[in-house]
Amino acid sequence: MELKVDVQNHWEKIYSEKDSTMLSWYQAVPESSMNWINQVALHPEAKILDVGGGDSRLVDSLTSKGFKKITVLDLSAKALEKARKRLGHNALSVKWLAQNILDYNPSENVDFWHDRAAFHFLRETGEIQQYKDLAAAAIRPGGYLLVATFSDQGPLRCSGLGVSRYNESELETLFADNFEMIGHQREVHNTPFDSHQEFLFMLLRRKKEE
Repeated sequence: MELKVDVQNHWEKIYSEKDSTMLSWYQAVPESSMNWINQVALHPEAKILDVGGGDSRLVDSLTSKGFKKITVLDLSAKALEKARKRLGHNALSVKWLAQNILDYNPSENVDFWHDRAAFHFLRETGEIQQYKDLAAAAIRPGGYLLVATFSDQGPLRCSGLGVSRYNESELETLFADNFEMIGHQREVHNTPFDSHQEFLFMLLRRKKEE
């Protein structure tokens, strides 16, 4: 039986001890995420939430494209601090939330919910259901959810934690109550230390109220 981990302290320790460029999920440029975002042609005023964004470079790409209403949410305050320092003046236009996504209480709907490598750390049925309910409540009807999680060919663990893995039909079915699948793609991510992780990207659209 796997011992329960204090996940917030776990991530604070990782971001305090390691440079972000040496973490397994690091990407200098988040090409796949930006390709999906470009596909839906979001307005520059679109509200974008990056779940588990931490010190990733997605916020850099979004601000450089002129997006003005970005929220980055992550368990690790240290990760967000690193991102703010890197962005400099541009960080002032970004909302930073140091909290668990399961504690997220949105004050307004978002147009695009992005999650690369956060959702797969949820393994308990109740937590997965809570995430689904939050996404359905937070994303406006017609808005988008992009989830990038380990595929069924991906690793069993990441950064010392067990993960959930999915194939296309499992992930689509999981969100089917409130979302329709728009497209999906598998991608092999090369880590900074020359290992390989297969991700499954899936873009879903929030169903409109009947």
